[in-house]
Amino acid sequence: MVDLDAVASLPRLHVRSQVGLPVSGFSEWSRSRWVIAINGDDHWTRRRFTLAHELKHVLDNPYIEMLYPGRDGAPSGQRAETICDYFAACLLMPRLSVKAAWGQGNQRPDDLAAHFGVSRAAMGLRLHQLGLTSTRRRCGGVGSLAKGRRYERAAAPAVWPSFGLATAQGSLT
Repeated sequence: MVDLDAVASLPRLHVRSQVGLPVSGFSEWSRSRWVIAINGDDHWTRRRFTLAHELKHVLDNPYIEMLYPGRDGAPSGQRAETICDYFAACLLMPRLSVKAAWGQGNQRPDDLAAHFGVSRAAMGLRLHQLGLTSTRRRCGGVGSLAKGRRYERAAAPAVWPSFGLATAQGSLT
């Protein structure tokens, strides 16, 4: 499982949990540093995915219009969101690691999701992206991603690194 403490400890980056956010998270430049706010009400798997997603926004920020020009009627912001989701999936579920686990017989989406610390829906989509499933529906719940639900809730592990995600009520500090 990818340890996100490294992200939280990057220079000029402050990650915080905030209960009651109307969104899963956001990033903004404030007082000479980047602030990534994560919705503290979200499940730990969603908070992990949101942090990885927002990190991509931070990395791309100076070049957003150049990287994601509007085309085919899709504004650059919409394309950026899609790419940030893909980046988060690649960071949390690296292709080689997922394929290695799959090749070793760990082919149940629930087990893989728990292994990588992501929701079952996110794992199902990643398996589809990697060509390890024949249909999105077989992964259970993945079809809901196309309808705007990006994640499913899953049980939190008993122990989590110092990142502050020990329980669904844990905080990012």
